[in-house]
Amino acid sequence: MRSRDVDEFTEQLFLFRQAIGRFSTACSLEDKINSALQMEALAFLGLEQGSSVSALASHLRTSLSSATQLTERLVKSGLVDRRHDQADRRVVTCSITEAGRQELVRMRGEMRAKLEKVLAVLPEHELSDLVRIMRALTDGLSTTTTTDK
Repeated sequence: MRSRDVDEFTEQLFLFRQAIGRFSTACSLEDKINSALQMEALAFLGLEQGSSVSALASHLRTSLSSATQLTERLVKSGLVDRRHDQADRRVVTCSITEAGRQELVRMRGEMRAKLEKVLAVLPEHELSDLVRIMRALTDGLSTTTTTDK
């Protein structure tokens, strides 16, 4: 029975990731942010000020070239500042601007409002259970290393 549950969970997780991707894209299709990837990059830089472009690429699980192009779009939109590292001019660091922070707040508010409507289908106790389970899964995934198989 447990194996079937894991199989079903794996399938639902795959479908959920696709749905979240579509949902995130729909939430980001306003003003200066025009992709879920840009939204994720901005959220990362909001938490990790002064990150290198390579750290951003690693977080987004994309190539350095793609992260560089993405950073360029965010810089042109005024949402991110890009600077050369003082110690090593080859290293480029990125920081979110005040306009970027405001956009991030706006996006999170918009996403929260849309999620509130989506989650309204769940009774309160099921929503509480879902949050508890998601925390447990997040903690479990955070402690799992890439070498675990």
